[in-house]
Amino acid sequence: MSTALLHTRTVVRSGVAVVYLSGELDLDTAPGVRATVTLCLDRRPEQLRIDLTEVVFCDCAGLNALLGARLAALRAGAEMYVTGVGSQVARLFDLSGAGKVLACRAADPAPPDGTGGAAQEPPEPPAVPRTRPLP
Repeated sequence: MSTALLHTRTVVRSGVAVVYLSGELDLDTAPGVRATVTLCLDRRPEQLRIDLTEVVFCDCAGLNALLGARLAALRAGAEMYVTGVGSQVARLFDLSGAGKVLACRAADPAPPDGTGGAAQEPPEPPAVPRTRPLP
């Protein structure tokens, strides 16, 4: 049984919302990403950055959550881009063509700084244990 989860951490300052993801972005964890993005966009940032540096796995459901985040950001009038794309996620982006849609940039070294807002920590999505069938 695998209990790997996706952990989220957000920082919203000076019109920039950063969502840090860590773990697996898949069918079980994608709803938590959508909820986190919604909370960030409620703060009306000018820019939404999703940092995938610590994402070790992403499937089509995770990709769909990222594409949904882009649409939500566009609707909210915010620019969105993705940073820290590892080799597995980059391959998924290339195979699906999503790399052309999701703006990918080099990882920023630190969260945005400034005095325009306070850090916001959204509630953690509930832990959902997952089982994987044996081969």
